[in-house]
This record gives sequence, structure tokens and C-alpha cells, in this order.
Amino acid sequence: MSRDDGTQVAQLLSEGKYNLPMFLRYLKSCSMEGDQPDKSLLLGILLQSLARFQTSDFTACMCLVPSHVQDSPSVEKELNYIYGLENLLSCGLFARFWAQWSSVKEHLPESFHFEARVRTSILETICTTMESIPTEKLATYLAVSTDQVQKVVQNAIKDSEDRDMKVMAYDSGNVVFYRNRFNYPQAGAAQDAIRFTDVSSVIHNDVQRRGVAAADDSRDVRTRAWARMAEE
Repeated sequence: MSRDDGTQVAQLLSEGKYNLPMFLRYLKSCSMEGDQPDKSLLLGILLQSLARFQTSDFTACMCLVPSHVQDSPSVEKELNYIYGLENLLSCGLFARFWAQWSSVKEHLPESFHFEARVRTSILETICTTMESIPTEKLATYLAVSTDQVQKVVQNAIKDSEDRDMKVMAYDSGNVVFYRNRFNYPQAGAAQDAIRFTDVSSVIHNDVQRRGVAAADDSRDVRTRAWARMAEE
């Protein structure tokens, strides 16, 4: 079964097609049958899922790779490279990711559209988080020049699986995304707008109340202790 699945996975990877259910099926069959996954297929699957780092695809794939396979000398070095890249992406350290990728990509198998898909995932993450971003900073995150940003963003929108990723404007040195419930949260109709100062004041007052309560508790404890000592 794993051999047949491997043939299909190899064809998908060679054509640059992404099929997570097929990838998981192959990894699961290898694990269940006690087979060692083909190195090129394993690394190809992990790189394709890594390019979609904002989803749980990479974790789902790694969960089906047994520890003895991960520790195998034949793939240990490459997996360490991939783990390092995944950590940088998941932490939002995009500029550092591109620097690291430049130094390790020669040690990893070629993965079709990997860089383009990573840029799309970075943009999906940013537009969900921020309403606008300086063009220069976005260029750094995407590892392109500022005059390439608009073209890269347009290509990413076409490639994106997130239908909500839309750009409103490129103006005054910023890329402005359409507002959504995440990058522009709003209070309900019967609520006042929530400001950061409101949140910080609640936290500050709560900390003060807890501090006073803790002090009162400690005084009560000391008073009871002294009373017991006096009775004795």
C-alpha cells in the first residue's frame, strides 16, 4: 500500500501539486507497515506543508513520522534544517527565515513553488493581523525589493486559499488591506469602542485590588498568629 501511495505522492510533488490527504495517507501507511518513508518524498511533503505554516498541516505530517525515523542519520540533518525554518516562520521572524533559508536550501530537495507559497502564507498571516503595513517593512518580510511588492502581493492573492485576503490600496508608502474581524475588531452595537487604555486600566486596577487583598490577608494572618501567641 505504501509503495502505491508513494508513486502517487512522487507524481504530485513532481507536478507541484498539494494534496494533504494523500500526503497523510502515505505517511500513515509507512508508519503502520513499519516502512521507512522515501527520503525525497518525506522531505518534499514536509517542505510543501511547511510553506503553509499558518495552518496545522506541518504538525499533522510530523505527527505521522515516528521518532526512529526522525532520528535516522539519513534524514536527521535535513529535518533539523526544516525544524529551524518552521520555528522562525511560526514565530513571525520572516526576515530571519529568508536568511536561514538562503543558507540551507542547497541541502534540501527542490520544492516547486515553495518560496512563492511561503510569501503567500506570510501575506495571509499579515493581512489577518494588521490593517496596514509599511511597504518597506513588507518587502523585508517577503524578501523582495519595494518596487516588486505590488506584483508579489497580486500574485499571492491569486494563489491564496484565503478568499478574505484583499488589498484596498497601495498609498503613502503603505499596503492597506481590507478590514476583517481580526485586523479591525469592533465592539457590538450596544457597546462602546474598546481602546487599549481601557484594557490597561482594567489590568492595572485589578492588579492593585489583588495587591491590597493580598496585603489584607497577610495582616489578618499575622493578627491571628499574635492572638494565638498571646493566649498561649
